Amino acid sequence: MLTVLPTFNAPGESLPPAEIQRLEADVRQNPPLLELLDQHPTPTLLLTATRQIVYSNQSFRRLTKETDAPVAGLRIGEALQCRKLDASPSGCGTGEACRECGALRTILESLKLSTIAHNDCRFSGKDFGLTADFLFTAYPITIGRDALIVVALQDVSAEKRRAALERTFFHDVLNTASGLQGLSSLINDGDLPIEEHDSYSHEIEQLTNSLIEEIQHHRKLMMAERGELIIDLVRTPLYELLGDVESICRTHPVAYNRTLRLANPIDIVIETDLILITASGH
Repeated sequence: MLTVLPTFNAPGESLPPAEIQRLEADVRQNPPLLELLDQHPTPTLLLTATRQIVYSNQSFRRLTKETDAPVAGLRIGEALQCRKLDASPSGCGTGEACRECGALRTILESLKLSTIAHNDCRFSGKDFGLTADFLFTAYPITIGRDALIVVALQDVSAEKRRAALERTFFHDVLNTASGLQGLSSLINDGDLPIEEHDSYSHEIEQLTNSLIEEIQHHRKLMMAERGELIIDLVRTPLYELLGDVESICRTHPVAYNRTLRLANPIDIVIETDLILITASGH
């Protein structure tokens, strides 16, 4: 009989160790299934209806760095040492924060509907520092007389990073283009004193150069993602970098009727790749 345990979310009840051992033994008597799971390139698990691990493939064992501590009987968050475990009264899936867990939603949805389910999950571990974005996939499977669930974890961290970099790139390009549009409008409207034309023309040139640099920034960041980037370190006064940022912000529409000023100069020289630090600053 399962003991009713406190929970803020999913049920906390677990199967006894003897039942987990029986299920694990039954699975191990199916060599074709084990071979299929172990040859799968992504971490993959067989779970019970109580979300406990019956079998983990080689990819998952590498992910958890499993040595003398088998994961059979544990839940995913316990095997991966989720940082939210301490706030979960009856283990993985029972905490208040677990309501937002994509892994749990995937498993529960597949169990409830007896169908395949997918969800993203940003995972943070507390022991060996595993932090990654996973796409969880779960689907039901029957082995003998036992209904289990297959759960696969696809690491999509790189894809998420590239999407974030792309959003930043378009955001920065639009900001710079808006600055150019604002300056061009001032000159074309004829409201600008002739003696100020040269100053604003210089700023247009600066923003045009900034637009080219933004494209170079994105190109270098993509090279870094692919492991192809060669760093070009130069010594640069920090105040000059801040001045470039101030120039861009001063001509942006949100700066209308506002005055931007840098604080007193800071006499600091940094050694950095200007393309990368400017990209990061944006």
